[in-house]
Amino acid sequence: MRVPAYVGLGSNAGDRRAFLAFGLNALLNSRRVDLLGLSGIYETLPVGGPKQESYLNAVALLSTTLDTRELLELIAKAEDKAGRRRDAEERWGPRPLDIDILAHGDEVISTPELTVPHPRMYEREFVLVPLFDVGLVAGTSIDFDRAEAALRKLRGAQGVVLVEPPDWL
Repeated sequence: MRVPAYVGLGSNAGDRRAFLAFGLNALLNSRRVDLLGLSGIYETLPVGGPKQESYLNAVALLSTTLDTRELLELIAKAEDKAGRRRDAEERWGPRPLDIDILAHGDEVISTPELTVPHPRMYEREFVLVPLFDVGLVAGTSIDFDRAEAALRKLRGAQGVVLVEPPDWL
């Protein structure tokens, strides 16, 4: 059965735009993942962590037959191929590619490896702005009212700037 899934993509090392495209294409190369919607690309200031370059961020709405664990494994492979080294990176530090599962169907998961919906999604303008670009769909664990209220509260506070429209891929 296909379910809608939102993923957030980010990069702040190397050719940031190329890493976003690489990551999204790595997911779409699976026959079990289709693209339903894509936000624009936003340049954003880093939130938390050490001093570092700004990020490029985007959100994709997928349709997938992968379960959450399988999607997480596909994401880890894409990040590894892009050069991400979790064992050597500083928490919330620079990275060539970071892909987060924001929501996977209506699942609510809380394990040491994965929390869905994403636990800090409602605190991050760089997630909420592109999420609203794509549009919120029913059948996901995203709390629409909470997302809307959080975006109104954060709007403009975290330096999120559109750099490419949604047709960038």
